[in-house]
Amino acid sequence: MLKQRYFTANSVISAVTWLISTMMILIAVLVMFFLKTLDDKEIEDLHERVVIALNKEKDELVKLNMEYSFWDLSYQNTVERRDQKWVDDMYRDYLVPTYNLSFIALIYRDKTVELLGKHEESKPFNQQLNSLMSSSIMEKFDMIQNQDLSALHQSFFTKFQGTVYLVSAEPFLYDESETVVDGSLLVLARELTPEFLNELSGQFKLPNLSFDSNTKHDDSLLLTGPKQHISVGELFWQSDKLSSQIGPYLYTILAAFFIFTIVLTRWILKKDLSDLSDYQDKLFHAATTDVLTGLANRRYFMEFGNKEMKINLLQKKSMAVLILDIDHFKSINDRYGHAIGDQALKHFADICRRNIRDSDIFGRVGGEEFAILLNEYAEEQALKLAERMRVLVSHSPLIIGDRRIELTVSIGLAMLANKHCTFDELLDNADKALYEAKNSGRNIVILSR
Repeated sequence: MLKQRYFTANSVISAVTWLISTMMILIAVLVMFFLKTLDDKEIEDLHERVVIALNKEKDELVKLNMEYSFWDLSYQNTVERRDQKWVDDMYRDYLVPTYNLSFIALIYRDKTVELLGKHEESKPFNQQLNSLMSSSIMEKFDMIQNQDLSALHQSFFTKFQGTVYLVSAEPFLYDESETVVDGSLLVLARELTPEFLNELSGQFKLPNLSFDSNTKHDDSLLLTGPKQHISVGELFWQSDKLSSQIGPYLYTILAAFFIFTIVLTRWILKKDLSDLSDYQDKLFHAATTDVLTGLANRRYFMEFGNKEMKINLLQKKSMAVLILDIDHFKSINDRYGHAIGDQALKHFADICRRNIRDSDIFGRVGGEEFAILLNEYAEEQALKLAERMRVLVSHSPLIIGDRRIELTVSIGLAMLANKHCTFDELLDNADKALYEAKNSGRNIVILSR
């Protein structure tokens, strides 16, 4: 029996005092050292998230534009034939309200601008529509006319009538050749309204974004046109710094730490070795048991089998080993899924377990392969037991809901007949008998000779 050991009160007090002193010093040093680092990291991460959020909106707007600019029928109805009904149905009545666009415009090769659709809440354009060509859109137009392919499939920001827009301006392309048709641009624009910015903040868990530089802020992002060095606006935001929140958390941690030390002290003084014994039992169970079926695992079955065999050889007692394999188990997994396959394994294990003695060892030694060690069984008894199990399995289908899954099992049997035989050899003989059963049509018991 293990000797119990106890901690003295003095040793506990010394240990707790040392622990508290060390932790307090570490907390003070680490807080002082990492406080600014944590704030800087938070600002950097938040800036990256803002960039990612805007890039996602850019990509979605480009994809939407390409669905129509990279479509021969769209070019024909919008530019070539000028089908007004198609234009109104597609742009004004569908795209604008569905994707919450502020406006859709067409810029012809001669720089003439035509409004195809506008959100009902957008600002009126009146005669200022041609001023689009004086904004960042003009940069994109010139790049396309100069055959600058880097301008393709890139959205950008522009400022029009004092308002910042996210814009995708793409030339019409031929479906087959993917070449520019005539340089006309299809322009999709979304105004960066406070409502849009709030929605973006909520979706990506960002702080409030604003164009107002007078608001409290500690970081910002320049919004650029097609040429990245030209800015059309700037977004501002205030990060939630950890330095403004660390105080309450620090006091909470310290309070929790003191409570923990008190509980720990009482636990150390009262604890006895019964917990160690329980822990060892759990470890033993975990190391020797198959999790799914609750049977002995292969390692434990082999260890126990070797020991039992040595005892039986010394006492000159009989012993039998059965190897059982569920027939066509892979087809059950393939047809019904692994969850049903697991149910089938447990169902099979329960059938067999109910028909053997407590002194017999039943283990799962492979995926759908099981083994039973029978002590003091004569050959005739072992054969009868194996046959009874085979019949029981074939007459005990797995019922799950309205599904009835028939099971059969092939069994190989080997008897301990040679005092020089090892347990591995005995198991191998049973395994060979099992394969003979498999090759003989399955659902059969074969005795190793």
